[in-house]
Amino acid sequence: MITVPRHKYALGTMFGVRMQHSALAIWVLEAVLNSVEPASIIEIGTDNGGLTVWLGAWAHFNDAQVLSIDCKDKVGEDTKEKLKCLPVFLETGNVFDEDHKTLIANWLQQDRLPALLYCDGSEKFKEMFMFTDYARKGSVIGCHDYINQVDPKKADAMMADAGFVKIVRDQQMRDLACMQMFWVRT
Repeated sequence: MITVPRHKYALGTMFGVRMQHSALAIWVLEAVLNSVEPASIIEIGTDNGGLTVWLGAWAHFNDAQVLSIDCKDKVGEDTKEKLKCLPVFLETGNVFDEDHKTLIANWLQQDRLPALLYCDGSEKFKEMFMFTDYARKGSVIGCHDYINQVDPKKADAMMADAGFVKIVRDQQMRDLACMQMFWVRT
């Protein structure tokens, strides 16, 4: 028997790996990716790897690469096997330590521009602003599930001060588990 989600915004899987993003959140993220066409995607907050698999599949078909970092290794062995087939580099560590800050900064400054930094870790506000100086023109910084961590008005003002322009904020869809914001460096 097949279990059908109660509504089209229910959480699902990507190649059998549970995703923590709704279908609508993925649609918004895909629209941003297709618009910006980043060569490098940095994901902070791998969790169990569902979105990482999705980002890896997008990267595979769009000549890009993904760096995914989480402070805990929660990615199962079967998911790691799937990721080996994709242009994905998994890192376990604290994004706030010097080695990982340097790694992310280097990915943001690669010759292959633009880049997308997707903040979905436990300290989104800090994650977003720590790397604004490293993002080159055309690069995007975004975050997901920000409602309890990031004040959108404060974030817009700080990102504007850092040379970014808001391109997406889908807060009106908060009941649909979408909750994403994105800014592009001008």
